[in-house]
Formats: sequence, C-alpha cells, structure tokens
Amino acid sequence: MAHHADNTDDIITVTWGAVTSPSDVNNTSVPDLFLLLGSEPMFIAASLLYKVGLVVIFVAGIVGNVMTLMIQHHIAGDSDSGLSVFISSLAVADSAALACTSWYLLAFHLIDTKDNQGTCKIAYFLVYSLCMMPTWILVAMTLQRAASILFPHRVKAVWTARKAKVTVCVIVLASLALNSHMVYGRELQALPGEDQQCGYVSEEYRHVFEDVWPFVDLVLASFLPFVLLIGANAVLVNRVRRSVEEAKQSLATGSSRQQLQTREQKASSMTVTLICVSLAFLLLTSPVALFYVAKRTAGISRQPGATDDVREMADNVFAEALGNILFLSNNAINFYIYILTGSRYREALKGMLGCRAAEKGM
Repeated sequence: MAHHADNTDDIITVTWGAVTSPSDVNNTSVPDLFLLLGSEPMFIAASLLYKVGLVVIFVAGIVGNVMTLMIQHHIAGDSDSGLSVFISSLAVADSAALACTSWYLLAFHLIDTKDNQGTCKIAYFLVYSLCMMPTWILVAMTLQRAASILFPHRVKAVWTARKAKVTVCVIVLASLALNSHMVYGRELQALPGEDQQCGYVSEEYRHVFEDVWPFVDLVLASFLPFVLLIGANAVLVNRVRRSVEEAKQSLATGSSRQQLQTREQKASSMTVTLICVSLAFLLLTSPVALFYVAKRTAGISRQPGATDDVREMADNVFAEALGNILFLSNNAINFYIYILTGSRYREALKGMLGCRAAEKGM
C-alpha cells in the first residue's frame, strides 16, 4: 500500500518542511534531529521526490488515463464489451487513486488537521481503498482475457458487459468494506498541552493496524494479485503459442500466409502487453510493501527520535519516499504500456491525432 501508519505523517510533513514544533512526537530532541536530517543528502532527495515526482506522476497519469478512455471509446465505438468495461474502469480507478494519494501525500500534510475528526478518520480509509480497486480490476481484466482464449465461445456468451460492470461494482464495494475498519479505528487524540494528533481508538487497534495489517495488505494488494496475474499470463502465453503452432501446420501459402502473419502479430502484441502490465505491477508495487514488512521484521525505524544514526534515518526516509513514488507510478503507467506494446492502440492514437490535425487544417 502506498502509505502505512506509525508516524509516517511526521516524517512526510517534515520532509515537506511543514513541521515547526515537536508537538506531534513525544521526544524533546526532535527539533535538533530535524535540523540534522535537513542537511542529509538522502533526506533532501526524499523531499525532491515528493515535491517533483508526485506532480510529474500525477500529470502524466491523469493525461494517460484520459487518453485511455478516449482511445477506448474510439476503438469500441458503440459496442459494449466486457473488456472495454474493464479497461475504462481501470483508467477511472487509476485516476481516483492518483488524485486521492497525491492529496494525502501533499495537501493532508500541509494543512491544519488538528480539529478535523473527519479527515483523521477517512484519509487512510480512502487511500487504502482507492489503491486496492485498480489492482483487482486489473486482475479481473486479465483473468477475463485468459478465459476468453481458453473458452472463446463460452466466455463471449457468458461474460457480458453487464457482468463486467457487476464485477467492477463488487470490487469497489469489497475494497471499501475491507478497509472500513479504519473509519472506526482512527480518531483525534489529545496530547500534553492543547495539541491533538490523529491516533487510534485503542492500543489493541494500534497493534492490528501497525503490526498485522501491513502483512494483510501485502498479500491482498500485491502478492496475491500478482500470483493470479502470473497464472493468467502463463495460460495466455501457452495458449497463444499452441494456437500459432497449430496455425502453422494448417495454413497454406499466399493469402493464407498473410493471414498467419496477422494472427501471429496480434497474438504477440496481446501477450507482450499483458506480460508488461503484470511485470510493471510487481516491480512498482512490491518495494513499498516489502519496506514496511522489513521495517517490522528487521526492526527498521523511521520514527523521529528512535535512533541516533541520522544518516540511517535519512536513508530510511528516502527508501520510503521512493517506494511511495514507485507505487503511485503504477496508477499512471498503463496507457504508456498500451501504446508501446499494443499495435491496435498505436493505430487508434494515430487515427485520433490525424483526425484532429485534419480538423484544424480545414
């Protein structure tokens, strides 16, 4: 998941230069520690990642997702297939995850939320839920593609656009329900003096959220989806390979050879696209999840004042920032994978750009 608990708020807020007092951390040496961190190259690099990287990813992602919707409409036209529903839903879900996570990593840490119980309760809930939705939409889309190759006639008859929409709705509701405990579990807590912080309703829930939930989230948001994606892609690759081999044995020369070439090109393009999307998902989402698990199992600390090694703390802050940026990139990259690996998408993009150029020239 893009963001976990355990005083991450303090680290990111400090990275942005928004902390002016140590009231959020129960340690009197925090101000001096923050001054030391501010001179560390890795801490400065983490700040730049958040300030520059988030903006670049957000803009590139929103533009790419909008282009995906436009090209998908151009390709599908008036037809309403299950695959079209999944691709469009994935673009919308990616955009929602980008917007919410960017807001959380930026605005939430730059505004005064001490008296905002609502923000305290829904911030984590929205980020976790919205980041989980595109993951499982991608899984559903890939499984549908695998099933359509294994059982082409049955899937076309059974897996309609309506059922695809129902599947997307189930994913949305399940993501919200699975993370709804955060609405109950987070609340404003009073600190010494007049300050407040977004804490937990009990020590038991703190343990669940900080020590148990990272592992649950790692399985549900990263490893389990990737296992399913690998399985679906293995089926696709094997089926496509067999299909091409059978075609080579049965097709003759002349026009049949051209038909074979077209079939091979289409199969290869589809396979490469699915494999690239799956690999991008694993490479971009697993680092931050592994970081939080390693933090718990290996004792990596990122709480201000918990270690005297400032350089080590700065390295941990940078590792977390890099993980968050990579995770968010997963919601911004699909359009560019479609264009690089999908000939149909490239042709549709050329057609759209050509039409607009012709309209301007008239």
